[in-house]
Amino acid sequence: MVFKHLLKSTKTHYFLGGIAAALLAPVVAKSPTVRKAVVKTMAKGMEIQKQAQVSYENMKEEAADLAYEARMQAESNMVETAVEEEAPVATEE
Repeated sequence: MVFKHLLKSTKTHYFLGGIAAALLAPVVAKSPTVRKAVVKTMAKGMEIQKQAQVSYENMKEEAADLAYEARMQAESNMVETAVEEEAPVATEE
């Protein structure tokens, strides 16, 4: 009865699968086909990582440029406002 319960349990299936994976992993890892696939996958992953770093640097530079332009625009607006406030207002007499 207990044995029947263990066979139906999903935890038992996961446990047995883990044991099988641990026993088969060294055999599969030494396979030239698997090694080739893993190396190819790792190379692609490294390429994607490099592209992501380049994209990040580009976004960072663009953000810095936008911030600089916004700061310059704000300073320009402040100067224009200050000049307008200092200019004498012509009155009709």
